[in-house]
Amino acid sequence: MATGSAGDMPGVAGTGAADPAGGPARRPLPGLGFLLALQRLNLMAGMAYRWSFLSQVVFMMLNNAIFMVFWWVFFQRFPQVQGWGMDDMLLLFALVAAGFGLSVTLFGNALRLSSMIQEGKVDVFLSAPPDPFLHLLMSRMSLSGIGDFLFGVGAFLWLYPADPVRWLAFGVVVVCSGLILTAFWVISQCLAFFLGGSEGISGILAEALVTLSMYPDSLFTGGVKYFVYSVVPVGFVAWLPVSIVRGPGAGPLALLVAATVLWVWLARLVFAAGLRRYESGNLIQARG
Repeated sequence: MATGSAGDMPGVAGTGAADPAGGPARRPLPGLGFLLALQRLNLMAGMAYRWSFLSQVVFMMLNNAIFMVFWWVFFQRFPQVQGWGMDDMLLLFALVAAGFGLSVTLFGNALRLSSMIQEGKVDVFLSAPPDPFLHLLMSRMSLSGIGDFLFGVGAFLWLYPADPVRWLAFGVVVVCSGLILTAFWVISQCLAFFLGGSEGISGILAEALVTLSMYPDSLFTGGVKYFVYSVVPVGFVAWLPVSIVRGPGAGPLALLVAATVLWVWLARLVFAAGLRRYESGNLIQARG
């Protein structure tokens, strides 16, 4: 899993030109057919170079497998770390990899939003009829994310080859995890609306979330644990999903769904607030 490199870009000037279409909140949401067609076009564009597509998917799966080999070697020396063993780590990584892969595959622009804001590339989505939120996020696909997703699913099936209840729990928590990841990235990337050249800090926040989610929750205590369940939602991306799959229960699942709705709502709110401040210098680009 890789969130990409971050760098400093020139800031965006302006106090917020009004959207002639009436603002994103007044536009119709893109229909399911439109979004599916968008994903189909993204996939077709990626598969136009078949070997490049396959190499990205396969090498990302190998990258994840190598990471788990290091953990396997570690647990050969130390069978448990504060109650966590190799199977627990494999489950954690399966959930995080699948959620990450789902996010960057479906919402490929979530990690590029900051640079798009600074380069004026948001304008083309503002000039289109559909609401720009989903249209913008889903107009790009990370092909390597497919490798992450497939690795996560494969690792989970290795652990639970014949357990339909856990399969169902896995599906639900992966969707929730992917949506929370996307929402957090959108919020951090939207700092560019307010701070200008914020790509560096947005990248750090994205890396922090993914990195922390690959370690057992027992390593974090006190105020740090509160921090990673609130400001940086590692707990909802990784640890709560692990506990739900271990022993499916209505209470933890309801909490995860509620957290997902809250984070998505916050992302939508911050994005809309950012658009009200956005001014691109009338840079309108035609999409290829």
